[in-house]
Amino acid sequence: MVMANSLFSKYVWMLETISNSGKIAFPELEKKYQEKFKEKLPLRTFHNHRNAIEEIFELKIGCDRKNGFKYYITGIERFKNGELCKIVTELTHK
Repeated sequence: MVMANSLFSKYVWMLETISNSGKIAFPELEKKYQEKFKEKLPLRTFHNHRNAIEEIFELKIGCDRKNGFKYYITGIERFKNGELCKIVTELTHK
């Protein structure tokens, strides 16, 4: 269960980090990830996290290939006014 919570917290962190950045390139995200979790973020793991986030939160992390391969979240508008926090709270208390 500890590993699942740790993984879930990484998903939430990734959502928050990308959302707060607007758009972020993988090297910058990877650097922030290393600072936060004290481990590397292989590109394959990042894509696995993207897929899990889409499945769990129904949010897609898109890639703007024309402007430096920067990642962004689509559909985040529906989570204004703290709704994402409510969903995370509900999921963590199941």
